[in-house]
Amino acid sequence: MRPLDERGFEQARELVVRLSRFPIEEIQTSPYLRCVQTVEPLAAALGLEPILRDELTEERQAADGAALLRELAGRGAVVCGHGGLEAEVLSAPKWRKGAAWVLSPDLRLVEEL
Repeated sequence: MRPLDERGFEQARELVVRLSRFPIEEIQTSPYLRCVQTVEPLAAALGLEPILRDELTEERQAADGAALLRELAGRGAVVCGHGGLEAEVLSAPKWRKGAAWVLSPDLRLVEEL
């Protein structure tokens, strides 16, 4: 598994600032290295332990990740995956690498960070 490159590490550090105005209670992530590395700075800043979820792996995200996203809707949760959940997010643009979104409890796109 490939680690983040320097740009990816910079984006991960920027998430701490970009998400600082939101009440985050939990961080759920794919167990793949790149996702874990993406959420580590945020988890450290918030004193949270990321929850590794197989539902967010590349192989399972399109089916099982969608159910997880619906389950987490309305909670102060950060979810890190590989793309493929756009169909669950109402009015979402195409998921691009490194994208970060804020969603409403009904899974509508509120803001792209």
